[in-house]
Order: sequence, then structure tokens, then C-alpha cells
Amino acid sequence: MTETKQNSMLYCWGSSHCGQLGLPGAFELQHENGTTLSSKVDLPVRLASLNNVQQVAAGLEHTLFLTKKGEVLVSGNGEVGQLGILLPTSIKQIHTPVQVLTLKDHQVVQVAAGEQHSVAVTTNGEVYSWGDNTFGQTGIGGGELEGPVSYPARNKTLAHLIVVQVACGAHHTLALTSDGSVYGWGLNSNGQLGLFSAEPVRKATLVVSLQGLPIMQLCCGGQMSACVSRCGYLLTWGNHRNGQLGRTIVSSDSKQSQSSMSSTCSATPKVVPNLASYSVPIVHVAVGSSHVAALDADGRLWTFGNGRLGCTGHGGPGGDDCSLSTPRIVLDLVGSTVTQVECGRNHTLALAHGNVYSFGDGSSGQLGLAEVPRQGYVTAPRQLKAHWQNSLEPPSKSRQADASVQTITDAATDPGCEQMEVDEPEQDHFSPVFVKQVVFCGGDCSFLLTTTCPRQSFDRTIAACCPAPMPPSSALSAAYAADAAAQVATSAVPLPPPDSMDVCQSPTPEVSSSPTPDAQNITNSSNTTTPTNNNGNSSGAGSDPSYRLLPVYELQLCHVRYLADLQPDQRIVEDVFTYVETALASVACWNQSFLNPLNARDPNEHYIDFIAASSFMTALGSITRDTAKDMITSGIQSTASSLPSRCVTSECLRAYILLVMTPQFSDPSLYRTLQVPYAGKASLWSNKAKSIMESWLTSLPLDIWEKMVKAFVKVVGHSLNEGHSQQISVKPEFVCLYDMLQLLYNVNKSRVDSIAPNSFYVDEIFDRVLISEDYKLWVQKQHVGLKRRNDKTTMFYCDYPFLFNAVCKNVVLRVDSMIQMQIAIRSSVPLGNLQMGDLSSLFLTMFGGPNLTFDPHLNLKIRRDNILQDAFDQICTALPKELKLPLKVEFLNEEAQDDGGVRKEFFLLLMRELLNPNYGMFQEYEASRFIWFRENSYESKQMFHLVGTLCGLAIYNSIIINLPFPLPLYKKILNEPMTLDDLTELDPVMGKNLRELLQYEGDDVEEVMCLNFTLDRVHFDEVVSKELKPGGADIPVTNDNRQEYVDLIVDYILTKSIAEEYSSFCAGFERVCGGEVLRMFQPVELMALVVGNEDYDWEAFKSNTFYKGEYTADHETIALFWNVFQEMSLENKKKFLLFLTGCDRVPLLGMRAIKMVIEPVQDSRLLPVAHTCVHQLDLPKYATKERLRYKLLQAIQHCEGFGLV
Repeated sequence: MTETKQNSMLYCWGSSHCGQLGLPGAFELQHENGTTLSSKVDLPVRLASLNNVQQVAAGLEHTLFLTKKGEVLVSGNGEVGQLGILLPTSIKQIHTPVQVLTLKDHQVVQVAAGEQHSVAVTTNGEVYSWGDNTFGQTGIGGGELEGPVSYPARNKTLAHLIVVQVACGAHHTLALTSDGSVYGWGLNSNGQLGLFSAEPVRKATLVVSLQGLPIMQLCCGGQMSACVSRCGYLLTWGNHRNGQLGRTIVSSDSKQSQSSMSSTCSATPKVVPNLASYSVPIVHVAVGSSHVAALDADGRLWTFGNGRLGCTGHGGPGGDDCSLSTPRIVLDLVGSTVTQVECGRNHTLALAHGNVYSFGDGSSGQLGLAEVPRQGYVTAPRQLKAHWQNSLEPPSKSRQADASVQTITDAATDPGCEQMEVDEPEQDHFSPVFVKQVVFCGGDCSFLLTTTCPRQSFDRTIAACCPAPMPPSSALSAAYAADAAAQVATSAVPLPPPDSMDVCQSPTPEVSSSPTPDAQNITNSSNTTTPTNNNGNSSGAGSDPSYRLLPVYELQLCHVRYLADLQPDQRIVEDVFTYVETALASVACWNQSFLNPLNARDPNEHYIDFIAASSFMTALGSITRDTAKDMITSGIQSTASSLPSRCVTSECLRAYILLVMTPQFSDPSLYRTLQVPYAGKASLWSNKAKSIMESWLTSLPLDIWEKMVKAFVKVVGHSLNEGHSQQISVKPEFVCLYDMLQLLYNVNKSRVDSIAPNSFYVDEIFDRVLISEDYKLWVQKQHVGLKRRNDKTTMFYCDYPFLFNAVCKNVVLRVDSMIQMQIAIRSSVPLGNLQMGDLSSLFLTMFGGPNLTFDPHLNLKIRRDNILQDAFDQICTALPKELKLPLKVEFLNEEAQDDGGVRKEFFLLLMRELLNPNYGMFQEYEASRFIWFRENSYESKQMFHLVGTLCGLAIYNSIIINLPFPLPLYKKILNEPMTLDDLTELDPVMGKNLRELLQYEGDDVEEVMCLNFTLDRVHFDEVVSKELKPGGADIPVTNDNRQEYVDLIVDYILTKSIAEEYSSFCAGFERVCGGEVLRMFQPVELMALVVGNEDYDWEAFKSNTFYKGEYTADHETIALFWNVFQEMSLENKKKFLLFLTGCDRVPLLGMRAIKMVIEPVQDSRLLPVAHTCVHQLDLPKYATKERLRYKLLQAIQHCEGFGLV
């Protein structure tokens, strides 16, 4: 089967008074009234001598033609050197395209043109510029050379970089490099470079405001610039006099206000808000001198800016009042899928369904229309006649097909240039012709490429769905050899065999006019399109689907697998090494790597493909070659220090997520060059960036979330271990680490799959920080205000209490209790008795000042047979400041000194009395054995107030009490919301039933369950139905409202029904234990403070025991004691603990907090005696194991009451 040759032809029309169309000489146009000469072409005419053209770019009066062989041809006006060739003095214009010989030895992949300057990019990423240099727009020579550059000269400022895209405005140039950075030079009077100096910029300068943004296309026109990001956001900056930025200019930027820029411009690249709120991404942008056209992925065309000459295409009469500062859809093209759009200086062309439409200024024939209205412009799209459809017919008809244009041969051949070979197409067959790509080249002229292959027709609406461009061929060859089955991490297309690779061509699938299913499924795709920039200033964008520009680098799995599989004696391919080194050190490269398909844009989504990213990180961690490992670590550190804090678009923040996944981020030894810079940048997040990151972190996969938290916890611990052991306040350079953990802790509370709060505990704080002193200074800061020399508030460890483990929190609580007691003591003493009377003096005496001889206590005198009434009378009548005094309890008619044991027994007996069912204050749930407030209790609210006060006193005086409330009570104290899990802990049966209701999969809840919004409650043996909402008895529970039903039940049982009882309890509790210190605790920790826990560790209890006198761990009696103890039942062991400490529960700090002391007693006739205040056991030296067991069990069975020993 013979393959049909696919012909590509170039057509042009518009102004040619300087020869910019590349058509030789003037033109004879045949009209009804006769033949006339003209310097313009009104209808498309074919350039038969330029069939191998790949791209066209034009300025105001000159044009650059780029061939598939990488050769550059020029035509038009060369008065200021913009043609880049040597012209005789008498010749300023060239009408026939000639080659730029200076670039003959370079393979050019892209050209761009401003009004009077030109730029070319080679396959090596080198930039050559020539032409007018009045404003430094060539970037050549710096301040030394302001005159024209008459021949292509290399931009030495960018010599160390690889440029992949260039775009030219009227007098400025932008360049995109392989690492995603943008550099600009030239005129900046309107901020069109994105820089904040109004002076011309004569050397390539980094545009900092675009750092980290993954850019797909750069575009310039007139005095403005624009770019399209990877997620399809359109950003604009520069001149806004005609609304061409598509947004409102806010003159609040301090840098811009300090420059001489006009208020009608913006030097800050910002998203066009009307298009940003639109879910369909923008895939291409074209810019004229003062108008903009943007194409979205659905084929809709948006325009805005100066519409005076109709170049926005919205119809109407045109005129001075037709400017648009808000993008609008071109309604006349709605219903047609626009696949291409480009802008001339004041006109626009669009391609839809193979038809070309034009609108705007047509005074120079640039619209390609046979007739143009008298005013010289068209305000709504008009379809061009497809003159190119007959271009392959027999020669006898070709003249008429070429718009009846007859050329007159130039009188003389232009000297100083070389004629190109004519590549005439074969005409032995006749095929339909399709528009391949519309190419506008600025000024007042237009160009069009056609093809005979419909599948080669270029469609910009699916450009973002094409495979990621391949890296250089040598890198791919090495990667393919390492793993032939590996795919580029950002592409679903497998790597080709090494011998099929070509440095200038990538295996790009044939493109149809609408996205194919396969194309839509390709991940992290990109097709680097050539930007078109017209003010008559354009880079032109003519790209064959089989042709590509050098891509902005992306992190690719094949490369790291190659590095991981290297043998010890194998040499690293330099291209691979350089590629990976560049990509790893670039924020933009990170931000555009590992992406899922972008079907509908959502600013709250990151689109990260975590599977692809995890595969890359795994391979990254398996690399063993030292040089590669050092390069990788250095690149990751460089990226961390370059992270953006300003969110141009949400895409700029992806690197914050991806860096956490690297193996290096889990290494705390790198904290000064990795985690600290990372956290430092995060601390500077704008409110918008912070909001986006919090949203992303909330939905981060659990394993990555845990890894991130663990990494920062380890880093903080590592930094503490490197410091001295007596730290008080947080070192200023590490505050950002603690702020980062604070943010993560807050985010964790809003995650559905949150990790345990103790995951944030930094155990090193207890060992390396003086918690007590840190807390004292923190309290002073709250009341007095402690400032550093730089007038920034000192940050203490107590500002981050969520990092404290239970031991640290207990220390803080004890210190706070001592402070409160000291304050209460001093408030009980007349101020005259204090040697100093002001507030600061009070703090000095409180924190280590002179000791006071006056030492009041809250003394309770209690009768055992009237314990509840005596406690009620004395506690409820005590003043709040008296409750802050140290508690001492005296049982009347008993000889005992309260050193801790007496008050422990007081609480034990009192709580036993309060929980007596006869009082009816609390209801016990049989299934859980927990108690809860009884609904509508007849007991006075003062009794609930007493219970709350007793809980506060227990915490305040470090006493564990027996109060079997479930965890929800302590969550309520800490103002945490109640959930179904909380109800399930209290009432497992009801909780199980409600959960089954929510999990029921049928759609007939109403018919099967037969429930309404009421709840039956037992009130004094009578069932009472309570409505959960007004009219609840008449509202059935359905599939749609069952969650509301469950929520109302939870709220009723745990909150609404016991509101008065709990309010009284809480008021009593806060009389003693209110304040910020309590908020440091987690609910489970607060619960352990009040009631302890049952995490018994009897081995730890034994190992913490001390011995006095002749007793040692090896003593015979001690050995007998531990043998007996180990044989005791759990209940008897708990009784022994109660006998020894006054409580049978384990304190918050665990069994290690109980340090028993055993002292010998010579008289073996006595029972063992416990000193509960000091946890001392007086153990007689019993001769046998049986006698020791008998005496010990006898002692622990009768442990109530106190006496002096």
C-alpha cells in the first residue's frame, strides 16, 4: 500500500507594504473596474516557496519564518537590524524570505518577534536576539549597548540556563527556562516584565513573583504579558488602560507605589478572577496590542480588553466605549468548538470545526475577507472563504484558487542573503485540505498552515491532555536500559526503544479535533505549545503534533530508577544527572509533577497522584551512589529554601506536599537546611495560601499525614538534644518549627481520620527544658509582657502545650497549683504585711521571693458519720480564694495529721456517699458501668455544684477520686463537641442501634424502622416521650433525615436533658480549676487526673520500690513479700494499692509515679502499717510466707481510719 504524502502549505494575507508577508514585490489585484496595485493582500494567498515552514513570528513590519530543519528566514523591514542580516545601505526592506546566516550552524526550535526586535531559541536552550535595543529588549550588552543589534547575538546572562519558551511584547521579552523560572528584560514602564522598577531592564532578570508557578504558556503583546498555568489559570500583568488585564487593579502594592508606574497598570501577575472561578481550565491565550483572547478546554472563546475596532468580537457598533475589563464569551461562536485562536495587533482569528473566523481591524486586509465595512473593522466573527481547499487541483485552476493574485518578480535579488530551495508539493493526487494551525504574526498580517491529513490538525483545547514531553534522548536511553518497562511518571505512554529516539521529536499521538478517551486518561500530561504574542509582536505558534519544544523539566520515575540500578563501576550518564539535578532543585518542576488528569478545575484540589509520587519517592530512597545521593539531597534542600509563601495560584503550593514524601524529609539531621527553611517559608504564608494548605492537609492520605507530623516531631526533639539541658524559651530561629506543628495540630482536629494527640508529644521537652521556669515566665508574659530587643514577643514552650506529654503537663499543673495557692495565701494577708506592694513585687515574691511565715489552709473538720453534710456546709460557704488554699482534712476524734493520706480517704468516703443511689443524682448504665447526670433530678443544684467543686479540688490537690463518669464528661469540660461515639461509650446498646440505623443500606428506612423524631425516657418508672424537635411526633425518620435524628438524640441525652445539672457541676469545677492550664490536657488525660486509670504495671511498681534499714531487694523478708504479692488476685493487689496510697487507681504518670518505701519492723506480732502520705510500708520481719500472707491480707481488708504511729 502506497503512503499518501501529507502536504503542509502556508497561506498569508494582510499588510505587506514592507514585504512582511514574504511575497515578492507589489500585487496586481483584479477588480471589476480593472487591475490595481496594492501593498496589502485581502484574501489568503499561498506562499508556494515555503512549504516546509514550522512556525512564523512577526513584528510590526518584519516576519520570521522557522522551517522544520531549524532554519530561520526573514522578510520585511530591517531598518533597525530586526532582520538579523547585513543589508546594503540603500536597501531597508526584503520582500522575499532569506535565511539568517548567523544562525545557520544552530538548530532553532522557536522564534519570537516584538515591534522591532527578534528572538530565537536553539535546541540547546540558547537565546539569540537582535534588532532594536532602545529599551534593552534584546537583552544584549547591558548598559553598554543601547543601539540596535544588527545580527543575532547570544544572551550571555542566560548562558547557564536552558530556555524552553520566549515571548515578545512591543518592547519587552520574557523567557521560560527548563526549571520553570521566568526571566524578563526590556521596557517595564507598565510593569509588563512583572518587576517593580519602571526603568528599562537591560539584562535578563528573574521574575520572582512567578517563582514556583508551573507555566504551560508565556504570551506577550503591546505593553502587557500573560501566562497560562498547568491547571489552566490565566494570569495577566502590565498595562490595563483598556481593561486588557481582565481584573481590577488594586494599588496597595508598596513596591509598585514606590515606583513611577501608572495606576492603570500592575506589575504583579495575578489570576483573572472571572476565569479562575470558572471550572473549565484555560488552555491557550493570545494577546494583541490591547486585547486578549483566551480559549478554554471546552472550546469556548473568551475575550476582553480594547474593543474599539471590534477585535473582542462581541458585536455592536464598536467605538471608544467598547472596552471590557471582564472576560466574556464570544456569543457568535457559542455552539461551535473553537480549537485555535490568535491575535494580531488589532484583530483576532479563530478556528472552529475547520472553519476560520476573523474579527477586528481589517483596514490592511488582515481579516482575509473580500468585503470589509466602510469603517474598516468587523465587530463580530465572520467566516473566511476556504480558498485553500482547491490548492491541490490541476494547475489550470490554481491561479483562481489563489485569490486571483498575480505576483511580479522583484527587480533585483536582495544582497547579503541566501535564497532557499523550493520544496514544491507533488500534485499527482487531489485531497481535501484541512487547517493545520492558525498562526498570527502580529502587526496587520496573518498566516495560516494547512495540511492534507485531518489527524494532524492542531487542537489547542486538548493540548493539556497530550503526553509529557520526553527528556533528552541520551537520558531516555539510559533510563530505558535501566527499566524498559518504566513509564515516565507523568505519562501513560511507554518509553520507546533507544534507537527510535530523536532529540527534536517526541512520540506524540495523533490529535483529533476533540479529546479522545485515551488522551483524557493520560496523567500529568503536557504539550509545550509555542506561545503567540502579538501586538504586531508575536512569537507565533505553529507546532506540528510530531514536533516539540524542549519541555519544562518534570520529575520522572525512569530517571531515578536508572540511578538506583547503577552498578558501582558504572558511569552516570551526564544528561540524566543534569536533568534530575535541575528538576529536583526547582519548585516549579515539583509543582507540575505527579498530577492526576484535570477534568474540571477546582482551586481546592491539588491533583497530586500519590501513587505515582510514592513510586518516585521509593525509587529515590533506593539510590546508593554517593554522588547521586548528595545531588538529590542538595536539590531537595534548594527547593525547600525556595518555596513560595505567596500563592499566585494553588499550584504553587504542591511542592509543600511532595517534599514531605521524600526520604530526606524524615531525616532530622538535615533540619537546619531542610525542615527549618520549609517551616520558615510556611510561616510566611498569606491567608489565602494558608487556607488552601489547610484544606489539602485535611484530606492528605493518612500515611503521608502521619509521616509529616512524625518528621516535625523528630526534628524538634533533635534540635532540643543538640541544645543545652536547661532551656527555657524557644530559640527564635526554631519558632517556625513549633508554629508548623501548631498548624498541623489544628488541622488534625478537623481531619476525619485524625491521628492520636499523643503523636504530637515531644518527649525530649521533659528532659531538656526547665518546664517549671518556662511556665513561670510564660505567666509573667501573659500579665506583664516580656519583650525581646527586636520587640517580638518571646515564645515559650508553654505556648505549644500540645507538644507536652503527660509528665510535662502534670509538672505545669503542679506549678500552676502552687502559684494559685501562693496568690491565695498572699491575698489572705494584708498588703501591709508584704514588704513590696506593687504587681511586679508580687510576682517577685511569688517566684522565689522572701518566704512568708503566714501559711493558711482550707481546713475541713469532718465527722465520719456526717461526712456529706459537713463537707457541703464548709465547701459551699468557702470563698473562691479560700478554695485555692492547700487542703487539709481533719476527722474529728481521730489522731491523725493530714500529710496527704487523710484527705485521700476523705475524698474516697465522700464520693462513695454522693454516688449512693438513694440520692438519685446520677444514673448508672448497666452495660458500661458508667454514671451520668439524672434527668430532672430532684436533688438540689447545689449538690451538683458540690460534686464539681470536689472534682476541681481533687485535681488541684493531686488526689485521685472514684468518680465513674465516662470520657464525654471531660470532653464537655474542654468544650469539645459530643458525637455518637461518646453516646456509645455511655450507653453501648443505644449507640449500637443508632449506628445500625445509619448503616442500613435499604432505601426504606421509614417503612422498616417506623421511627419518628421522639425519644422515650423513663422518668420515675413512667415512660415519657420527648420530642427531639418541634412537631417531632409527626415527622417520620427517613433515609434523608436519619443523620439529623441521630444527632438530635446524642444532643438530647448528653447535653440538652441535663443542661441545668451539668451547668451547676461545671460552675463548681471552675471555681477551683478554671483557666488556660486545664486546656493543655486532652480529655483522656483530664479523666486520668481525676480518676486515674487501670493501666497496672506491677513489674514497674516493684522496680520503683526503695528499701530502708536492713531491708534490701535480696532480703529474705522482701523476697517473701514479693512472692506473696505476685500470687495475690488483681482485686487484692488493688486493695493493697488502696491501703498504701489511699487510692486503688493508677495516677496520670503511671505506676512509675508510685514509689513505695519498705521499712523493717522488729515486732512480728504487728500488722503491716501504711503511711499513705509518703507511700511507706512498715513491714514486720515475718518468719514464714504463710504468716506474711495472713498478716498482709488482714491489714488491707481493714484499711479505713487513721491513727498516729
